[in-house]
Amino acid sequence: MQTDAGRRAFARWAAASVKRYQGRGYLWELWNEPNIGFWKPKPDPLAYAALARATSAAIRAAAPGEALLGPATSGIDLPFLTTCFGRGVLAEWDAVSVHPYRQNEPESVLLEYARLREAIRRAAPPGRDIPIVSGEWGYSAAWQNHDEDAQGRLLARQFLTNLSQRVPLSIWYDWRDDGADPKEAEHHFGTVGLPQQVTGKPAFRLKPAYQEARALTTTLAGHHFIRRLALGASDDWVLLFSNDRELVVACWTTSGEARKIRLPSGAAPLPLSLSAGQTAKQVRFDTHTDNAIATDIGLDVFSGKSRILSLPNHRYMLDDIDLLSRCVAKGDGDSKVASSQSIERFKNAPPLPGFEAPVWEITCRFEPGWRFSTLEPQGQRVISGRPTAFGTWVFGDASGAGLRLRLRDANGRTWQPDGGPVTWRGWQHVRFPLTPGTAHWGGNGAAIIAYPLQWKAPVLIDNL
Repeated sequence: MQTDAGRRAFARWAAASVKRYQGRGYLWELWNEPNIGFWKPKPDPLAYAALARATSAAIRAAAPGEALLGPATSGIDLPFLTTCFGRGVLAEWDAVSVHPYRQNEPESVLLEYARLREAIRRAAPPGRDIPIVSGEWGYSAAWQNHDEDAQGRLLARQFLTNLSQRVPLSIWYDWRDDGADPKEAEHHFGTVGLPQQVTGKPAFRLKPAYQEARALTTTLAGHHFIRRLALGASDDWVLLFSNDRELVVACWTTSGEARKIRLPSGAAPLPLSLSAGQTAKQVRFDTHTDNAIATDIGLDVFSGKSRILSLPNHRYMLDDIDLLSRCVAKGDGDSKVASSQSIERFKNAPPLPGFEAPVWEITCRFEPGWRFSTLEPQGQRVISGRPTAFGTWVFGDASGAGLRLRLRDANGRTWQPDGGPVTWRGWQHVRFPLTPGTAHWGGNGAAIIAYPLQWKAPVLIDNL
């Protein structure tokens, strides 16, 4: 596949094959693990991308509407994948397939999925949401510290982890053992043992992995994943599934310790009514106030039995409400531009309904020019979890000053989420989204948010 003639020949063969079997619901995957020894003479992402583009175009011309995916990398090989994406393969593909093998816990794949999903988002054609497919992944019962019982438990956790990450397809490697050598790991990936002759017919020993797969698929048949519930520590997993008539909960922990959790019994619908011409109304959610406990909040609005609005579930965690009391106001920017800044407890602040935390008044004065003020915490302040946004209530003065935050990630990179200018008077909640596209600079490694984060400035006021 190293020449144009070779690529054209392969593309003709692939197009003829797909055309022969089109319309049967098949997923057509281009190659297998081209990032390792299955691509000769050695892995070459540029050569593979050239083959994938030529083959995809030929298949699209011969059998429009068939589902194409690739590159089926061994592991989540981000350098190989991003090189392929840069050569335009996502213009033709319906999904990106990977083989996320590992000998540690399947839950460890989360960060790799996040990085891959961001790489896909950056390279995908506008308006296209291209999913990740787990095209091959298994655990050998012959690996060190593994056995058949552990293999079964890992199969269930692997499938459930993929579902929690919105991975629509999980293929286990493989369905039966390939040999009997107890020391050969490749012989023991199967969900069933080697075939045995019983009354002249092959029969298979059902391993724990098979039993787990059957129980899981039977229980969740017809159900779809709703969300992960925050009911304990980050190593406790509680997944909620529904078929619109009943709920199913899958629970496990990676802590290695026994856990006791309390499942919510459900909440009554919140009353909400809008009069003619009314476009906004505040509704209060009763949530946890413990800093260590996260709360999941989503929103469905019904008119009668018809859903008229649905907002996806997000997880919220209250951060340190006394953080500002340990901050010092500092000026930054052009040192030739005069400024003054201060922070003090605001005793006469107008009340914010349902919120009893102290209110702090921040006063800034700038001369014309590039100047801004920050509130910087004294001592190191690590932020728990993996936040994708921050929010706070601000009593605005309509000054037009810009509101931002500053964070430092685990690679030393600075991130500066933007909350926009203060254009209002009175209380308003301000959201500061944190995405790979957020302004950032410095540090080591790729421009990917590396958790955990630390506060550099929980408040930054810019002289816009």
